[in-house]
Amino acid sequence: MSEHDYSLLDGAAMYDVFYEAGTKLGGRLVALDRQAKARGDEAESAKWRAEHVALNRERAAVDPNDRAAQIAAVKRWNARRAELKGLLYD
Repeated sequence: MSEHDYSLLDGAAMYDVFYEAGTKLGGRLVALDRQAKARGDEAESAKWRAEHVALNRERAAVDPNDRAAQIAAVKRWNARRAELKGLLYD
């Protein structure tokens, strides 16, 4: 969704988009954690768990009425999720 499209969303819909972006990134982090555990790489697993905890804290800290913060987070999280995609094995 482009920045222009965000302007079409009411507050509740924007919050849903924001929350879902965090959920999608969180899912990718959990998948990477599980992948690391399957390889027996506890250090790598701990790294992904820590990033997931930080993501959840960041999401919880965003004011539900702060549209600008929500949009900024969505952009960051979507970029991070795309960045991590290539690290997952099939």
